[in-house]
Amino acid sequence: VTSKYQGRIDDIWEEILRTNDFLVLLKPSIKARDGRNFNTYNVMRIIGILREHVVYESYSQRKYDTLLEQTTTDSRYRKYLGKGLDEHSLLIELLKIINSVKL
Repeated sequence: VTSKYQGRIDDIWEEILRTNDFLVLLKPSIKARDGRNFNTYNVMRIIGILREHVVYESYSQRKYDTLLEQTTTDSRYRKYLGKGLDEHSLLIELLKIINSVKL
């Protein structure tokens, strides 16, 4: 997390998880591995947007993949960091959340 959002990152994620549209987006698909609490592809998409808007540090996709997946090999989720969100309305909602918690 960047120093600007250090004390507010929990607020951002709580607000994301309070938004019904994001809950639907983050719900694991039927094909998800057992034990998955969230749709990892869409979590990576959100993290990618948060990174673009300087909430998270601008690390490489490989470093984020290592931190998030805790593995030494590339995961299939890594490429989703740069994909953004398919629905423009969700992107607008996420930007509103980011702006609402600014210091």
